[in-house]
Amino acid sequence: MSDALARVVTGPAAQVAQYVSITRRFEDMPRGVVDTKDIVFFLSIVAACLFITTQIITARRWR
Repeated sequence: MSDALARVVTGPAAQVAQYVSITRRFEDMPRGVVDTKDIVFFLSIVAACLFITTQIITARRWR
């Protein structure tokens, strides 16, 4: 999604879209190149999704 967005927009918005691109960060992994910043990126996404999920479950409990 962010790859397609990076092709449509220009300037700083395109740079941000490329920076948060999951596919761009995954390109080197099949070749065996694992960068620490890519691992931190993916772990951050996992942590954010878990946090959002727990917030949704907590909010549903109070309804």
